[in-house]
Amino acid sequence: MFKARGILELDLSRTVHQVQFENGKLTGDAPLVVAIKVTADKYQQSGHHFSCYMPSGDYIEDVIAICFILHDICEADSLEFTGDIPQLPYEEGLIY
Repeated sequence: MFKARGILELDLSRTVHQVQFENGKLTGDAPLVVAIKVTADKYQQSGHHFSCYMPSGDYIEDVIAICFILHDICEADSLEFTGDIPQLPYEEGLIY
């Protein structure tokens, strides 16, 4: 389980929103949850991959995909993670 707090890039009110991701389920402040779900759906339909990571199932249920999406939709200096923050799997010879 991890929590993330951040300001959506397109949010003129500069409100900090929070979400929680636990057991494949996303809960929290509606504006951020909706933005994550819309972005995840758009990315999944287009076959989008994140740098060196490609989710194997539904993007909205993939903890690493959710972290990448948060980085894409929130202001970088406002984004904070707490809890069990996922790490990319390490493979010998690959540079991340």
